[in-house]
Amino acid sequence: MQNKNNNQKGTMTKIRMNTELRNKLFNKIKNVFENEDTQEKEAFLQARKMLIDNMNTHIDLQLMLKDHIHQKMLQH
Repeated sequence: MQNKNNNQKGTMTKIRMNTELRNKLFNKIKNVFENEDTQEKEAFLQARKMLIDNMNTHIDLQLMLKDHIHQKMLQH
């Protein structure tokens, strides 16, 4: 009975150690893949920059239109 309990504890320790090792390895691999420059990543970053630029232009045009309408209303 004592031997069985020790065996279970040893198995649980191995499982915990394996899980910790697996998590460490996964995190290292994940960092490598996330930091890797790929065509898809570059295309995404470029598209995101273009979207932000277009949104800023759109906001500027809206503000100009609002000011123009406001000036027209003041003239009448």
